[in-house]
Amino acid sequence: MERTQRVQLLKKVQEQGYADDYTGIRISRSGRRFYIKKATVWNITDEDGRYAGQAACFSEFEYC
Repeated sequence: MERTQRVQLLKKVQEQGYADDYTGIRISRSGRRFYIKKATVWNITDEDGRYAGQAACFSEFEYC
């Protein structure tokens, strides 16, 4: 289920340039799983408009 939700998120961000309603489980750099709520995710582009990655902002989370 988590992969399906992530695919849907990435499609929405690709189409709109952002998504402001993402909720899901992520894994920290240290390997600890955490659940984020109501995240905003957007594409990052370089100065020539080329895709360079994504960024996310969220204030609500809890460790799993």
